[in-house]
Amino acid sequence: MGSRVTMKADLFECPATSRTTWYFVRLEAGDGTVGFGECSDAGALEDVEALVGDVLGSLAALLGGEFDADMIAGAARRATQPGDLARRTVVGGLEQALCDIAARRQGLPLCKWLGGDGGQAVPLYANINRSAAGGRPQQLAETGLRAVADGFTAVKCAPFDAPVPGMSTPQAGLARIAALRTAVGDGVDLMVDCHERVPLAALEPLLPAIASFDVSWLEEAVPATDLIGLRTIRDASAMRIAGGEFVAEPAELEPAVAQRLLDVVMPDVKHAGGVLSAARLAHAFCAAEISPHNPCGPIATAATGHLFAALPNASVLEFAYGEVDWRADLVFGNEKVANGQLALAPGPGLGVELDTTNSRLHHVRTFTL
Repeated sequence: MGSRVTMKADLFECPATSRTTWYFVRLEAGDGTVGFGECSDAGALEDVEALVGDVLGSLAALLGGEFDADMIAGAARRATQPGDLARRTVVGGLEQALCDIAARRQGLPLCKWLGGDGGQAVPLYANINRSAAGGRPQQLAETGLRAVADGFTAVKCAPFDAPVPGMSTPQAGLARIAALRTAVGDGVDLMVDCHERVPLAALEPLLPAIASFDVSWLEEAVPATDLIGLRTIRDASAMRIAGGEFVAEPAELEPAVAQRLLDVVMPDVKHAGGVLSAARLAHAFCAAEISPHNPCGPIATAATGHLFAALPNASVLEFAYGEVDWRADLVFGNEKVANGQLALAPGPGLGVELDTTNSRLHHVRTFTL
């Protein structure tokens, strides 16, 4: 698990839809070993570029000589700054690439490098929030039907994200949930992501109606650190509560989990500050259900799939369904999703490589260390 630290880094931008832009990093160590990471949802391009340059400077100064898992984790933690989610997300992307390099050097798939057995297919649920199909109730229902036809047995929507002409936000949200449940039927799990779009005072009266659609979990209705808000939801409904996608430290979630106010913990390999940080979160809550947060491109999906395969208490992994039909092309077609499952690519590290010649990728900058 050792490596020299003389590196070159490349940042790539990939506009996917009007809502989604992916950012990828390619790290090349002094001996030519290459690793990949993803730092999408870290802000605008100019901010991401500046953060990548700054964080790389921190990592280069810290990682002098050889690096292993402990050194990567320590360097990543030191490179973050309290309260700066964008910086932590960029750290997360670079940390993924460092882990990829370390695993490749060992000749191990990342899941085995993380201590798992590996090899199994990873069960997915279809996040249809970012689908290009649109946000009207019937459009959402049609997207859900396509996901089920493609083999997914669970779908997630964000019903309160966008307005519908002639409807209030609560009315639009309930109409979307109703249309989606009617379309996919009772045999499909349905999750609802609130994205904290509805104030709790307005959401609380809606909870019985939301629960009536047999919702598997209610996600990010309030921050996972808001114990009063979580208690309000728990007292008003029997729905399971999910959250934690922006959390990096176990101490932030421990009160909610200990008080049984959070049923599903959702570490994110980007926002947590990397694969090792996300794994630390998952291992800290062995009694909870772990469902990693992953509305991401193919590199973060590969990293999160390997994390999932290394966890004993992971249940189902998020997959951004229906956004673009060319996402697998970015990794030479090696993102294999079929029948609602992700087949981890064979080979060391992530098992996938970014096709840096793909015309949909825009090379932003090369950083030399």
